[in-house]
Amino acid sequence: MDFMFVLFAGLALLGGLVMAFHQSIVHSAFGLVGALFGVAGLYWTLGADFLGGLQVLLYVGGVTVLLLFAVMLSTRDSTRLAISRYVLVAPLVGLVGLFVYQAY
Repeated sequence: MDFMFVLFAGLALLGGLVMAFHQSIVHSAFGLVGALFGVAGLYWTLGADFLGGLQVLLYVGGVTVLLLFAVMLSTRDSTRLAISRYVLVAPLVGLVGLFVYQAY
């Protein structure tokens, strides 16, 4: 039981890292699939079989297919992101979020 929990938690974390840091948006979408399967596996190991099945049907099956169609139907120029613009803004947003979290 513990082995499966660690396996699915690792799959969720690895999929999230691939989704967040990969250059290709299609590979990021497949990283999202891995992360969502990992979360579904975590539900199953915790005994929530219905939530695990719902996770696979709704998110892995439905939302990911819609995301991939949106990526395939968009133009190549609209999928390019300039990461350098967000390097200074991201820590500022994190600090504001931390301040709001501490305030409540």
